[in-house]
Amino acid sequence: MKRPSLCVALLSLALGVAMVGVWGCGGPTGPPRYEVSGTVTYAGEPVPAGEVVFEPDPSKGNSGPQCRATINNGEYCTPSSSGSVPGAVIVRVLGYDGKANPESQMGMQLFPVYETTMELPAEATAGQNIDIPASHGKKRR
Repeated sequence: MKRPSLCVALLSLALGVAMVGVWGCGGPTGPPRYEVSGTVTYAGEPVPAGEVVFEPDPSKGNSGPQCRATINNGEYCTPSSSGSVPGAVIVRVLGYDGKANPESQMGMQLFPVYETTMELPAEATAGQNIDIPASHGKKRR
């Protein structure tokens, strides 16, 4: 390989690596996302295990990626790097008794999937508590 060709090849490689950092892996993409945390109760008691899903509400003009947080002893916290987008969101809660069994590591489902809405601020926010009323009912088998 001639020396000018080697220089051009190395320069091209360096430029390609730099562009991946700007547009690809590791570069900031998409809308801003923020950490959300709080508690989840069902019939006044902490939900032992489960998941909270935040999804932008398209009916209110919000868009972006959804995010998930694990419920552990009635508390949840989304990762700040992959938290929720701000604005109107649909919130879905899956709650379990926390007693692992052959069917599920989280145990038996406590209630049907609970859905509500929230308006999240454009900042990390704690205290987004979710209270599921007893009237939501137990899951029927």
